[in-house]
Amino acid sequence: CKNLLRGVKGKKSSTIVIVAEGDANGGAYEVAKKVQDRIPLYDTKVTILGHMQRGGSPSSFDRVLATRLGYAACNLLLDGHNRMVVGLRANQIKSTDLEDSLNHHAFKLSDDLLEIATVMAI
Repeated sequence: CKNLLRGVKGKKSSTIVIVAEGDANGGAYEVAKKVQDRIPLYDTKVTILGHMQRGGSPSSFDRVLATRLGYAACNLLLDGHNRMVVGLRANQIKSTDLEDSLNHHAFKLSDDLLEIATVMAI
């Protein structure tokens, strides 16, 4: 709330707050309630990004992909494999060991994106 108060006093017209799932502050709705309690004139809206990402009607591709992934995951389990991840690569269903997928860091956040995040912050 301290940063939000600084933004309100600085006459900022809007602020975006990102809250991770399972955040110690109680999640997005609880954070919004705390902001509303501390700054009653501040208009708060909560959007759960996952709901937006999964929003809309699934296309036939979405439905077929879900079936393919579920089928592959079930077959892995039936074959005695666990701790595996299934995904789509080059339009083929591929499985990967969970540990390998967690330890594989193919993406590094670029310096310009970090700079933009700093500039856009309050």
